[in-house]
Amino acid sequence: EIERELEILKREFDSSRARFLLQDLGITPVSVELKPIIGAIVKGGAAEQAGIQVGDLLVSANGELINSWMGWVELIRANPDKLLNITVERSGKAIILSLTPIMTDKNIGQIGAGVDSSYSKVPTELQAELRYGPIQAIGQAIFETWYFSISTIKSIAGMLTGTVSSKDIGGPISIAQYAGSSADRGLISFVGFLAMISISLGILNLLPIPILDGGHLAMYFVEWLRGTPLSEQIQLQGQKIGIVLLLMLMFLAFFNDLSRLFGE
Repeated sequence: EIERELEILKREFDSSRARFLLQDLGITPVSVELKPIIGAIVKGGAAEQAGIQVGDLLVSANGELINSWMGWVELIRANPDKLLNITVERSGKAIILSLTPIMTDKNIGQIGAGVDSSYSKVPTELQAELRYGPIQAIGQAIFETWYFSISTIKSIAGMLTGTVSSKDIGGPISIAQYAGSSADRGLISFVGFLAMISISLGILNLLPIPILDGGHLAMYFVEWLRGTPLSEQIQLQGQKIGIVLLLMLMFLAFFNDLSRLFGE
């Protein structure tokens, strides 16, 4: 047991330097290295108008090399309403584009583009593996299963109410991409991803859609309330509706996958 006497010190900081508070305190936060690769484009933004596409590797701007995503962000913020001749690498070819960042109400530049975080690199010394004992592992597994189940239910409810975009639905292509990126981070990450997918599919299977297990349970419940079984005709019509709904969901998932893949 270690006891220490601590002295409380009060310091005043300039509110205009709020974003530099940690540095002013003498603390340097560790940031994850992000490659300057475009991961998302805002429709109608300066990036789209300039012809930038998802997957583009940012090489240089006005002859200045771009080494990281943060360097790119600082460059854009510092050049509102200024023409930038940028070079991007696309499919192994160098392409020169003209980009003019839009000035925001804070007098900084903005182009409407996001980074592809799948290329982020966490330093080895910052990586940690958390291990639990047998009893703790069971409790943690129950907690994680409950957490992912609730998250899946909230996402489904959000799509029905419109608070979550249907574009967030992914299919086999998205699953394969995320599986690959999780496998790159190690076995534990990959197994965790598989567990998350299994939980999500299990929740989806319990939806009250005919042809799914949840649909069968819903029919059994209706039969219990009525006291008599549903007619074969009603069950057949329900299965047809269920098949149509599943096909629509599969089409939407594939469409979203292809849209992300080709950057549209």
